[in-house]
Amino acid sequence: MPFNKVAVIGGRALVMGFKIIGIKEVFIVNREELARTIMDALDKREYDLILVDDAARDVLTSAQLHTLETTTHPIIIFIPTQTILNREESVRDLAKRVLGIDILKDRQWKAQ
Repeated sequence: MPFNKVAVIGGRALVMGFKIIGIKEVFIVNREELARTIMDALDKREYDLILVDDAARDVLTSAQLHTLETTTHPIIIFIPTQTILNREESVRDLAKRVLGIDILKDRQWKAQ
């Protein structure tokens, strides 16, 4: 699936890294603006992929979080900015949603 239009939403440190590698649609937002900016981008339906700062999980309502975790267009990926454990969980959740499989077993990568 080609990602013709990609957006990155989050704090300055996260967003600037993606801007440096050429992603043009970047939104540097503070904690108070995070949920509104994400939901606005989702509602516009102009992006194929939205990369979101993992800190958003703390400011989104449970309904908003459920919407982001279950939508298939655009694909929403939470980018962890804290620990390796969070990164593992994000990749695992993404694979479950997009591929429909559990890629981890007992916290170890499964070889296919």
